Amino acid sequence: MTNYFYKMLVLVIAVIGMGFSAPLMADAGQFKLDRILAKRGDADAQYYVANAYEEGRGTQVDINKALEWYRKAAEQQHGAAQYKLGVMHENGMGMEADLKQAMEYYRQAAENGNTLASERLNKAALARTEEAEAVKKRRNAAIKEEQRKREQAEKQRRAEEQKRKQAAAAARAREAALRKQREQKARASSKQQKQAAATSSKPAATRRVTIPDLAELVLNNQWQREAQPADFLPSASTHCLSASDAEVVCFSSEKQRVINGMRVTYTTKATLTGFNADGSFQVRYNYNAVKLDQAGSRGVQADPHGLKLEQGWQEPQLTARCQASDRTNLYCRRDNVRLHYQR
Repeated sequence: MTNYFYKMLVLVIAVIGMGFSAPLMADAGQFKLDRILAKRGDADAQYYVANAYEEGRGTQVDINKALEWYRKAAEQQHGAAQYKLGVMHENGMGMEADLKQAMEYYRQAAENGNTLASERLNKAALARTEEAEAVKKRRNAAIKEEQRKREQAEKQRRAEEQKRKQAAAAARAREAALRKQREQKARASSKQQKQAAATSSKPAATRRVTIPDLAELVLNNQWQREAQPADFLPSASTHCLSASDAEVVCFSSEKQRVINGMRVTYTTKATLTGFNADGSFQVRYNYNAVKLDQAGSRGVQADPHGLKLEQGWQEPQLTARCQASDRTNLYCRRDNVRLHYQR
């Protein structure tokens, strides 16, 4: 007995001498008592033990053990423990954040009367409602924007369609005007020819040719030389179009010619200008030698049209002066070479 009182006296002196440690000793004592009750299955004690581990009160902080005891208490429908588990799952304390599981713990806690859990659920429900409203607003805004874009696209399509119709109408009007102009020129030409034939006293060989519609005469026929389609005049292998009233542009398909033992595959680009009523006009043309290879014959020694044994677009540009002797015969001169074409 004397020994017992002696130990108690030592303990009291120690407590008085270290008054600042009394709260720590009280926490430790409470923790030990709560742990004993918790092991016996008391839900409140399990909650207190878990809270002590979480906050380091009477023991060291240990989140994993805090989770373990909160779960034990939660399994006994302890509302505060269920709320704590919801908080820890939501914030990722001791685990990865899991909002879905957190909401489930909040629901259980609220069912067990925990007001904090009810407030959290209400807040989450309000957030979901606000998010749903925001999503609805965004969706409605997107629908309106899509409708606006469709209306704008339809408006633009109609405007472009109107422009195409106006352009087509203008093109038809220009074509009708050109056709009328050509008809008037043709009638005037015919009248002039009749007058020239009736009044001219010159021999046919020396009579001057008058062809007012020379450009149309050249463009609307297929010309050939020595039974071969012409290179730089409208022909079966050379297609031309009127770039303006005073200019015709021609492009030939691929053709072949043998020059000095070489077969030249080539195309021609030509521009015809300066059409005069006296039957004269000018031709500027370029050859494009696409391929050169050996031929089985010698062919000509030099091409009269100016085609050379030189691959690619050939420079300089060639020029020929042409003269219609009548409406079926053309003569073109390049340097000192005179070429006769017929239609």
